[in-house]
Amino acid sequence: MAKYEPKTHLVRSPTLLIGVGGIGGEIVKAVNAAMSDYDRSCVSMLVMDTDSEAIDRASDANIPHIQTSENQTVSAYLEANPEFYDWFPTDPLINAKNLIQGAGQIRSVSRLGALASKMKGRFELLKRAINDILKNQGDSVNRAVRVMIVGSVTGGTGSGLGIQLPFYIRKLLKDANVPNVLIRGLFLMPSLTEEKQDTDAKKSAVNVNGYAFLKELNAFYRAQKTEKEDSLLRVEEYVPGMQSASGQTDSAVMAAMIPYDFLYLVEKQSSQGNLGPMENYIGRASKIVLNQLFSP
Repeated sequence: MAKYEPKTHLVRSPTLLIGVGGIGGEIVKAVNAAMSDYDRSCVSMLVMDTDSEAIDRASDANIPHIQTSENQTVSAYLEANPEFYDWFPTDPLINAKNLIQGAGQIRSVSRLGALASKMKGRFELLKRAINDILKNQGDSVNRAVRVMIVGSVTGGTGSGLGIQLPFYIRKLLKDANVPNVLIRGLFLMPSLTEEKQDTDAKKSAVNVNGYAFLKELNAFYRAQKTEKEDSLLRVEEYVPGMQSASGQTDSAVMAAMIPYDFLYLVEKQSSQGNLGPMENYIGRASKIVLNQLFSP
């Protein structure tokens, strides 16, 4: 993708781009390669993955990374943090898994690994990335901070972190006294990765992950019409209800606590056919991301 040099008077909003999982990392690398130096001065980029090999690829491109896993078995971490037994599935095979081995298409392992990494302080890199882009704002934030999270919903990492991560980012920006934030997401769907799986079980897993992600996502948007006291949704950093300017909580309106303001889902097939191999979809996704990051 050809680079371009923007006009010197062009104003960029402070922007954070995060790739989750292997596909998310590849999209971020493609975007990074296409940006001008001026664009990079306004953008913080980050890759998050449970897979150490994917992290190494991000490192080769000089993109900061967070490994969302620890050298610890699932059972050992649960024993040390029994509060997570409430939602983690009971399975001897999963419990024996080491978090550092990657999510392996298991959403709950990705979620648990991220919690372990956060408790170890690895998410401080995300806070630093936010602080870096806020430096472009001077003393006050008048324009919306733009955040874009990219990846796929077919593996354990993207499907397991795609719901919680925007809530966590909203909290960090709120703590930094940023009043305006716009969070977009772009995720590749199971139709793009299913054929690459070498067993029927893995093919089923990518579709299950995609379905679970969409079902949970839909629940959070439907919750905007639900009284706070009636909401049964529980996930990290999600707080039902919203605060008015006076600090009062309105339990009937929950519009402030949605994961994404805009969400783009990329399927393999359209009415015009398909784009061919996966790298073409990575390239198309990177063009969409560039357009969304820098369009007015």
